[in-house]
Amino acid sequence: MTHQNEKREQQMQIQYALIGEFVVAFELLCNMMRAMIGIRCSVNAANQANISALTIELTAFPPLKAYQAVMVTHPKQDAFSKSLFDKLYNQIRDLIEKRNTIVHGTTYIGWGNESTTDWSNGHTVRSTLSKQGVSTSVQATNEAAIQPLIQECRTLYDLVLGLSGTLFSQHMDFAKNYKIENGRVVRIEIP
Repeated sequence: MTHQNEKREQQMQIQYALIGEFVVAFELLCNMMRAMIGIRCSVNAANQANISALTIELTAFPPLKAYQAVMVTHPKQDAFSKSLFDKLYNQIRDLIEKRNTIVHGTTYIGWGNESTTDWSNGHTVRSTLSKQGVSTSVQATNEAAIQPLIQECRTLYDLVLGLSGTLFSQHMDFAKNYKIENGRVVRIEIP
């Protein structure tokens, strides 16, 4: 194997690993939403297992919609906490759209010709149909593009767990633990 082939292979493997890490982090987020749906709907473990059976094979959007629906109907909800869940919904929806481009698109990693010396910048292309016609989205698959998506999955996972826990708790207050900053839900760091 030539030096160029080794370099190409190494740069390709980095991108494939990043995509894999992103998919794993994303699925953990989806699983957390499913778990919180079960907990919100019943404290009984057998009932939670039944709810899990209903949600386990759903793709990302249906659990997000169900999560939003069961959380905003909780009696503890007020205008501020509902706005937190609305912003969280938007953040997760945006991430789902990026994930769909990566997972359901055509990915080009390691493509080039004889003069190519850098294969670290792959991309995924996804075309979708609507009544307006065909739209195409492109997502870079390099480290600078995928690492923030992995971090976003982890942040949203923590927010789903934390906001749900705050909702279920008798002693926690949304306003003391969360705020909206630049249109995003942010956990308030307590010194």
